[in-house]
Amino acid sequence: FRGHTAPFIDLSGPKAEVSAALDRVMSEEIVLPEGEAFFLHPGELALAVTYESVTLPADLVGWLDGRSSLARLGLMVHVTAHRIDPGWSGCI
Repeated sequence: FRGHTAPFIDLSGPKAEVSAALDRVMSEEIVLPEGEAFFLHPGELALAVTYESVTLPADLVGWLDGRSSLARLGLMVHVTAHRIDPGWSGCI
């Protein structure tokens, strides 16, 4: 994310307005080669996907939790829904 001072982004508006608001704060995609370090400094935010992928059958729900040892260091590695939907296939 680019540095910004907006306390929030209103996601309830028209799609074009929401998209424009997100474009103002989103940076370019960064793809790291395997083994390369990424430094996240205080006050910065990054969204990422894992290398791990899962394929669930249609009759099974998955559940994902972050590591508390990382959270105690101030790194929230999982801040979205815990549920992995039945039939999901892809990176988590």
